[in-house]
Amino acid sequence: MINQAQMKLKLVGIGILILIAISIIGIALFNTFAPSQSTTPNSDATPTPVRTSPTPSAPQTYQFTPLQISSIGQTTDEQITQQNIILSKRTVGDTTIYSIRSKEPGKTDEIRTIDGVVIFEKTSTKTNAAPLPKLTSIESQYGEPEETLDKVGEGFYMSAYLYPERGFAIYANKYTGSVYEIQRFLPMTLAEYKKQYGQTLSPAPAMPKEFQDL
Repeated sequence: MINQAQMKLKLVGIGILILIAISIIGIALFNTFAPSQSTTPNSDATPTPVRTSPTPSAPQTYQFTPLQISSIGQTTDEQITQQNIILSKRTVGDTTIYSIRSKEPGKTDEIRTIDGVVIFEKTSTKTNAAPLPKLTSIESQYGEPEETLDKVGEGFYMSAYLYPERGFAIYANKYTGSVYEIQRFLPMTLAEYKKQYGQTLSPAPAMPKEFQDL
């Protein structure tokens, strides 16, 4: 009886060892042949958009010259009257137009507001208070203008470089590249700019005869 009991125990032990061995072999084989999980992103997944170029500046952030005195869409009527010398003030429709003493002798700057907020500023830059902005610098940053008009405003040498969809216009000497006037405003189409502010695009006086071949 004792021998039979011992034999049974041995058989049970051997069976357990066999089961353990089979389990180990099975796990090893599964790890060997199971497909590995790829760490490569799914090529079918929608890629996250990446901004490849800076967002163009908003009109109120344009800083062409330190002579600018307002931020488009932000500065209020109250701030204008408190911080500047107002030469005149008039109302045309729903627009308030301020004539501001310019730092350029004999010149006036202009600010327009609607509903108490600035929508337009014209700044003269021909003054010793700050260096003249350069047209090349503006074009390198913002590209070619939407339209260029020669012989406008003060003289035959003056050209208008219009960027109305960005919210500004530059008036510069076409021969030297020096900027003499900057207009900033709420962005609009080229046609809208010419309609609202086209008076600054009036033809320049006739040039002297000695310069007529330019």
